[in-house]
Amino acid sequence: MNTRTLLSLLLSLSLLSNAFAQQTPKQPASQDDDVVKITTNLVQVDAIVTDKQGRVVTDLQASDFQVFEDGHPQPITNF
Repeated sequence: MNTRTLLSLLLSLSLLSNAFAQQTPKQPASQDDDVVKITTNLVQVDAIVTDKQGRVVTDLQASDFQVFEDGHPQPITNF
C-alpha cells in the first residue's frame, strides 16, 4: 500500500467517523438532577448542667428535661 492510498483511506475513515458522530442525537440534561430534598427526624441537643458551685451534675434522666419547639413540648426519644 503506497502513502497516497494510505492517506486517502485515513481521510475517508476520519470523514465517516465525523459524519456518524454528528448524527448521534444528544439527550438534554435533566433538570431533576440538581434537586436535593432532606428530611430531619432527629435533632440532637447537647446540655451541660452544673450546680451552684459549678460542679457537673451527672445523675440526670430524660424526665428532668423539657424540650420545646415553637412553644410546643417535644418528646425526648433518646437520652
